[in-house]
Amino acid sequence: MRALMRAVELNPTDAAQYRSLASQLDEQEVPRPVRVAVLQHAAALNPGDVALQFKHANELIDEVEYQVAQPNRTQGEGHNDHVRRLRQRAVAVVRKLAQRDEGRYSPTLQCTLGMLQHNLGKQEDAEIAYGKAIMLLLGRKLKTRADANAWSGVLKEGYLPGLAASHDVPPLSEEERTLALNILHGLDCVLQKQGGAKQRRRAARVHAAGVALQLWPHALHRPREITAGRLLSCEIHRRSYYRPLVQELERATETIHAELLGLLQMVAEGKEEEAKHWYTNQEGIAARPLEWVQRHVPCQREYEMRGGLRTEVFYPARTRGICTAVTRAMGWYYGEGENEGMPQPVDRYWGVAMLSLLGPGSHVKAHTGPVNERVVFSLGLAGSLEESELRVGTARRRWQRGRAIVFDDSLEHEVRVPNSTGSGPRAVLIVHVKHPSLMPPGSNGRLLAEDEALLQSGACEEGNYGLVDWSDGSELGASLIGNQETN
Repeated sequence: MRALMRAVELNPTDAAQYRSLASQLDEQEVPRPVRVAVLQHAAALNPGDVALQFKHANELIDEVEYQVAQPNRTQGEGHNDHVRRLRQRAVAVVRKLAQRDEGRYSPTLQCTLGMLQHNLGKQEDAEIAYGKAIMLLLGRKLKTRADANAWSGVLKEGYLPGLAASHDVPPLSEEERTLALNILHGLDCVLQKQGGAKQRRRAARVHAAGVALQLWPHALHRPREITAGRLLSCEIHRRSYYRPLVQELERATETIHAELLGLLQMVAEGKEEEAKHWYTNQEGIAARPLEWVQRHVPCQREYEMRGGLRTEVFYPARTRGICTAVTRAMGWYYGEGENEGMPQPVDRYWGVAMLSLLGPGSHVKAHTGPVNERVVFSLGLAGSLEESELRVGTARRRWQRGRAIVFDDSLEHEVRVPNSTGSGPRAVLIVHVKHPSLMPPGSNGRLLAEDEALLQSGACEEGNYGLVDWSDGSELGASLIGNQETN
């Protein structure tokens, strides 16, 4: 590797040397920016090497996803511009690949192009790319032209004509289902963000197509990633169903609010050690993205040096009250009976919470969460709680201080905050937990799902979609018939 690095340094236009260097990147621990730079140069010197061009594109996209996952304030003021330039480079590379014989009829490439254009704010271009992707994926199965040009006709005639009413659903492999989910979810996001009556009609056709293809159980229930299992689906879950978990959060409201004020005071005083944790919304679903400020609160173990010794500290001092409440709540959920528990290994939900502030006049547009495997607890802390409205499916709720709203965010939901400065931004604590049916056997969380009497007595407060079988999609279209009711 070092010899090749030296060789390309001495002769930076040697295509063969750069190709060899690029081929060895996977065998070495190379910093991401260096990998991207090497592959970019290697691809430019070897334009006929299709595999190398695809590798360069994938590396660029991986780098974009990594950078997007970083809180933008942590990375400095130029972070968003850096991500935008990376996406623009990725678009250029993917477009060139889509013009080659190897990529011209690839729905995966068109889906990737749609995702990049969508995140650059080019919604019309993204709609076309996603549309081409779905036609390339399903055109032959639906007996329509399986080429990139067919989408222009679909735009005029209606989304995948006849599919929603057809009982002859084309069978999809697992790989095709995953790709179709990504394409339809992307199209949904693009159309919802564009707004307007025409785009809402098109979005409804996308939802109908997803249901007809048995990718989604209902037009309002549209996650991008699906975890298999029979899961109870409610727009609003009854708080009493999760009583011990909810109680731990609600009784800590005053402490959590006081710590929130302390954190914001540190930001106001310009203390970078706290300011770096706060970020504005980057998902493009907020009408006023700068008015939606968030902070993740990780409650995993940390360490301090005390008296020359490395001492374990369970959570940071300035969020101790938040973490105490969150870990106690989750300790019961993962525990057995009175014994607190903790997942081994630790999953992505354990000990993680989020503070969310929405300014006056904010609107988080209709959207769905990415997965079907979680339940959301949103605890009212301060501000315009009782004036702000959460819509989940067809259910509507307003927050109250010290009271949690429990809902399924894989259903379509949105938030509206009144345009009034009198009571300040709406502030809530958000905690995601794994769905009870997916909890470890024997845990208190799993016992909730296995208690038939408790389920029948009213686990759903409103919008009961019944037990949805997400196993393989074969029953999704029928699993909800007769189960939609309001409790």
